[in-house]
Amino acid sequence: SLGSPSGGSTMRTLANFLSRYAEARGSLIIAAAGNAGGPIGFPAAASEFLSVGAVNEDKYIASFSNRGKELDVVAPGVQITSTFPTYEVTANQLGLPHDYATLNGTSMATPMVSALAAMLWSQNPYLKPAQVRSRIEDTASDLGAIGVDELYGHGMINPALALKQSAAEVAENSKVQAIQ
Repeated sequence: SLGSPSGGSTMRTLANFLSRYAEARGSLIIAAAGNAGGPIGFPAAASEFLSVGAVNEDKYIASFSNRGKELDVVAPGVQITSTFPTYEVTANQLGLPHDYATLNGTSMATPMVSALAAMLWSQNPYLKPAQVRSRIEDTASDLGAIGVDELYGHGMINPALALKQSAAEVAENSKVQAIQ
């Protein structure tokens, strides 16, 4: 959820370093697009990162979700029940409950995409980060304009389809290895 509205040289350097670091370790960085209803901030706007916007329960882009050509996928990010600090924080002073709260944001949507990436890797730990990214994008449910667009990217993640395709691929690879 780290973010800056512009891609200054420091943020671009950081994004480049983090993406190379993650790639060398077989990881994919998944970043919240931002909650200003404007352009996608950095580092999420960096092409090396998988940027995530938020949709509401009706699968419409959330009014606060940043958008733009850099957006890769969306996930539910409105009215998400989340754990909440049991100690005093500024948000508690606003009357929010301790333990759990219903929150909105691309930071609520991003963990859903991260969880899908983790599940894909649990099915096949040999997948490269680019393969996980492609599986998430290619199996997303298209929303809005046909194809990739600036409001929904590739669409809303579809964990069932992504995992089904991954399982089929693992089964096919097992058959080929058994024959060899």
